[in-house]
Amino acid sequence: MRNLHFFLCCAILLGCHPAPEDSSPPLTDTQQDTDDPSTCDPAGDHIDVSQLIQAQDWIATERNFIDSFQVQHCGQDIVTGYYNDYDAETLHELQSATKTYSAMLVGIAIDHGHIAGVWQPLSELLPDHAHLLTGEKADITLEHALTMTTGLRWVDFGVDNSFDRIDQASDSVEFILSEPLDSSPGQTFFYNTGSSHLLSAIVQATTGMSAADYAEQQLFGPLGIQCYTWPALDDGVNQGGWGMEMLPADFAKLGQLMLDEGVWDGERVVSQAFIDAATAPQVDNGYGGSYGYQMWIETNLFDEDDLAAARGYGGQDCFVLEELDMVATFTGDIMHPAEMAEDVASIMNSWVFPSHVGDRH
Repeated sequence: MRNLHFFLCCAILLGCHPAPEDSSPPLTDTQQDTDDPSTCDPAGDHIDVSQLIQAQDWIATERNFIDSFQVQHCGQDIVTGYYNDYDAETLHELQSATKTYSAMLVGIAIDHGHIAGVWQPLSELLPDHAHLLTGEKADITLEHALTMTTGLRWVDFGVDNSFDRIDQASDSVEFILSEPLDSSPGQTFFYNTGSSHLLSAIVQATTGMSAADYAEQQLFGPLGIQCYTWPALDDGVNQGGWGMEMLPADFAKLGQLMLDEGVWDGERVVSQAFIDAATAPQVDNGYGGSYGYQMWIETNLFDEDDLAAARGYGGQDCFVLEELDMVATFTGDIMHPAEMAEDVASIMNSWVFPSHVGDRH
């Protein structure tokens, strides 16, 4: 079996995750607004399903790297396909798409008053580690962590890479903050999974709950997500930028939540203001596109001007297409990242975008 992690549904192996008791302060009246923001009109927005069926046929006959493919329009499932021994009850690793969940938890913590705002310096949010945030590091803010502009060094691959080193660290936050600055805070985008891990640590430090427990209460619980794994490092901090596993259908819920501007089933989960900021270009990503709050805005790679995505290594991708009222979600083989990148772009450009033949919003 080629997949590194192949699990049955958690009802068999993992058990369910009951939501912890809600100890968060109440939302303000604005944050409690439960009006459904969706303006989608399924009758007026026509989807050419034959285009999406062609995509499914291509996946099934031409390639062997995509494990699932889903498209929703106006909150309705249009097509869903599973491949390579995956099915609806099989967890799939999300790789760096984990980062977007960490960002959403930060937004929820802001809504509930645990965090004052994205402008807060890390020294206030991580007081136990404030002694490491001196000199230029004192200027690092939460928004810098959200946009990967902290300037802190991080090495993804090769000898002495940061993943191997953080696994051996007794204090993962100390490890990240002790790294030198390669650029001034806020100056340059640099892909840094350590910054994403800091988001998980910040959620834990400000709410008094692990990121996973807070997600149970404020994100996974409301969205009805029960089958997943989210590992923690030795110090008890959930891996903020990698390691989550989830059912593909539940992964797609993340995109639908953002498409509906933070509302799920008529209830406010995260503020529209945070969703708008997360899915908007915040910084040039250095690859011809932009980056939001732990989300990629890569209109340079895709034939659509209104696109934001949670993206993980090897094609773990959830695309939010606001103008089209669509969500497109993929999972794939992490052993073939180049092929997955090519195939995802091809499917989106050749079939997903052209399938929408109605009015844009």
